[in-house]
Amino acid sequence: MLTSFQFKDGVFMVTTWRSSPTIFISPNFLPELKKLPDATLSMEAAVDESMETKSTKIETPVPIIPYTIKGELTPSLSRLSLTIASEVRDSMNLTMPPCDDWTEFNIHHALLRIVGMVSGRMFISPELCHSEQYLDAAINYTMEVMGAQRAVQNMRPWLRPFRAQSLPELIDRKDKFPDKDSQNLAKVQLGLTFAAVHTTTLTATNCVELREKARKVLSQSGGQFTSNVLQSMKKMDSFLKETLRVHPATMASFQRKVLKPFTLSNGQVIPAGVTIEIPAVAVSSDPNVFPHAEKFDPLRFYRLRTETKDGGVTFGYGRHACPGRFFAANEIKMILAHALLQYDVKNIGGATERCPNMEFAHMSIPDPSNKLLFKSIEI
Repeated sequence: MLTSFQFKDGVFMVTTWRSSPTIFISPNFLPELKKLPDATLSMEAAVDESMETKSTKIETPVPIIPYTIKGELTPSLSRLSLTIASEVRDSMNLTMPPCDDWTEFNIHHALLRIVGMVSGRMFISPELCHSEQYLDAAINYTMEVMGAQRAVQNMRPWLRPFRAQSLPELIDRKDKFPDKDSQNLAKVQLGLTFAAVHTTTLTATNCVELREKARKVLSQSGGQFTSNVLQSMKKMDSFLKETLRVHPATMASFQRKVLKPFTLSNGQVIPAGVTIEIPAVAVSSDPNVFPHAEKFDPLRFYRLRTETKDGGVTFGYGRHACPGRFFAANEIKMILAHALLQYDVKNIGGATERCPNMEFAHMSIPDPSNKLLFKSIEI
C-alpha cells in the first residue's frame, strides 16, 4: 500500500503483478501529462492490460458509453432530478422498508440493489430496473469480471490464451448472451453497470451524518430534489469529498500505459512499455497539502470552497476523467439525504468507531459484511 508521501513530489518505480514496471509520478506533473496524446499515454491500453483482455476477451472500453453519458445523460441531469429522486425513494423503500424497531441491514448489499435500480432507471427502463434478472447481472457482473481477472493473473503467462476461456466466469457470460446482438447490447449495459454500481456503492457506504442540513434545504423546495437543491448542498459535498479523501477506494489514480517514450519537465525520461500512475493517497494524506490530514474533517472542503484546487483525483483527471461523476454525485447525495431524513442509524453493539476498511492490493473498501442498525424516524 502506498501510505507514505515522502516521494510524492518525485518519480519512483514499484513492483506489481504486471510484467512491466509501474512508475508513480507526482501529481505536480498532471498538467503536462494530460496534454500528451493517446498515442503516447493510453488509458485504454492500461485498462486492457489490467483486465487481461487478451486472454479473457472482455471488451473494454466500450466507446459508446462515455459518448452517451457526456452527450445525453449529463446535460439532462437537471431535467431528470425529480425522476432520479423518485427512483431513489422507491428503491430504498423496497430494499430497506420502514421499521419501528432497530433492524439490521447489510448496508453494502442494500446499497448495491438501490444503486442498481436507480442506475437501471436511467440506463434501461422503469420496468426492467426492478427485475431480479437485471439486478443479478448488474451486481454480479463486476464480481465475475474481477474474479476472472484474478484467475488469469494467477496462471502462467504462456497458459493464459489456452485456459482463460474455460474459466466459469467467462463460460457463464457466454451462456447468458448466446447471440451476437444480445451480446452487443449486454456489453454496453454491463459496461455501464461495471462503472456505476459498485463504485457508487463504495462511496455511499462511507457516509452517515448531516441530517439537519438536508432537511433545511429540502424544506425550501417542498421536499423536492431539484437541481438547485442539489447544488445548494455544499456541506454534504464537503462531507463526501472528505470521505473520499480519507477512505479512497483505490490508492492510485490516472493509470496510463506508455506507448511512446516522453520527457517530463524535470528532464526525466519515461520509457515506452511501462505503466504510470499518480499516488493519489500519498497526496491526500500529506499534511502539507491537507493540514491535520489524519483527521476526518467533514467541513474541510466547505471551508476551502473558494479555492480552485482541492488536490483530489478520485474521479480521474483530464479528458478521460469519469464521465458519470456528475450523475454519481447527484445519486449519492439523494440516497444519503433520504437515509438521513428517514432513519436513525447506529453501529451494532454500541460501537462508536467506524468499521475498518478491508485492504488488498491497491484497493481499500468498506467491509461488505458489515451491518448497521436502522430505525424509522418518528415524524
